[in-house]
Amino acid sequence: MRSCRKDSGRATRLMSHRRAEAAAAAAPRSTSIKAFHAWLLRESSLGNLQRQEAVSMVPPLLLDVRPGMAVLDMCASPGSKAQQILEMLAAPARIANTDAAARAPVRSLDEARGLLVANDADVKRCQLLASRAARLHSPSLVVTSHDARLFPEAVGEGAAAAPLLFDRVLCDVPCSGDGTLRKNPVIWRRWTAGAGNMLHSLQVEIGCKGVRLLKVGGRLVYSTCSLNPVENEAVVARILTTFGGGCLRLVDARDALPGLACRPGVSGWKVWHRGQWHGDWASVQDRFRRKCPNLESLFPPGGDGVADLHLDRCLRLMPHDANQGGFFVAVFEKTAPHPERAGALPAGAAEVCVTEGAAVLPASLSTNLQGAAAAAAHSADSADSADSAWRAGGARGRRGVGVGGAQGRRDVGVGVARCSARPRVC
Repeated sequence: MRSCRKDSGRATRLMSHRRAEAAAAAAPRSTSIKAFHAWLLRESSLGNLQRQEAVSMVPPLLLDVRPGMAVLDMCASPGSKAQQILEMLAAPARIANTDAAARAPVRSLDEARGLLVANDADVKRCQLLASRAARLHSPSLVVTSHDARLFPEAVGEGAAAAPLLFDRVLCDVPCSGDGTLRKNPVIWRRWTAGAGNMLHSLQVEIGCKGVRLLKVGGRLVYSTCSLNPVENEAVVARILTTFGGGCLRLVDARDALPGLACRPGVSGWKVWHRGQWHGDWASVQDRFRRKCPNLESLFPPGGDGVADLHLDRCLRLMPHDANQGGFFVAVFEKTAPHPERAGALPAGAAEVCVTEGAAVLPASLSTNLQGAAAAAAHSADSADSADSAWRAGGARGRRGVGVGGAQGRRDVGVGVARCSARPRVC
């Protein structure tokens, strides 16, 4: 008995000694980490440092912003991409590298050129965006809070109204965020095959509004931090077919950034609905003969139409290819004026509204999916809590109210759908 007590006492003393050694070894490291963290906060507050994942910087780079341009960021919060665009607008004219005047920094307001309209539907997130962008002291920034699907296309009223058009438009739309699974492990446990179906209509409407606000010859970049074709290639295909090949085309930007590890877009995929995979729209119609859900735009165009869209020009950035997050990017170029009503929502279309974390969606956005919505809502909530405030995003709500996501529990068949989660905005 005494021997057992002695052994137990020795073990306790040994463990205490090892804890003390570990604490002593960790003390210098902890102090250095605290000093480094303080330096990060100080430089960030001064606007000298911006923390952003490398893959998240790809969409603004492919946007090809130049000084003097008018740029619209439709879903700007939390603002890292908006700050990146502001720096591009303030950059000297890109002429000869040997021209010292062209490389000189901007020193006065008179030298600032261009305009960035950073929009987000959530008023609180717009305040966060404005406070971060203020660190750059740029006179080129205008922050607006409006439902991106219903962003105004003219300035003024009546005969004095002038069209509102932009040289560049960035649509970094809300998504399910499954491309962030490397840093959000909860997505592995709660991911569902149909998680992206519920956001498809919202993404299409935001993209179509962006095209309508784009000048002829301008460029639009559509991006998500999702790997789901329903949120990516299906949305791109729907936008292209809505406006037609004579108005809009996909730009092959795979070689625009040398060294970027990317894969081409896919031209075929299946859609999960009500516990079953569907290879085409006809299979859904055969299964639901009496009351068929409106899921046609989730599928690839039939026949040879998908080949004419050149979806392989899209960029898929896979996490395991370059030790990064997953991302999808598509670059559009507007080649001709769009038809008057192409991609336009009906007059008096309802806005997306979110208050106190619950989003209210118009019935037109409720394409589906109670089961997938609930699982995706939990995934989005957990992902936001695991991520930093730099990555938390909202989307598309009522102007002047508070906006948020379009994800969560959905009551199909009623006028609105109430959600309890926010989608990812990267």
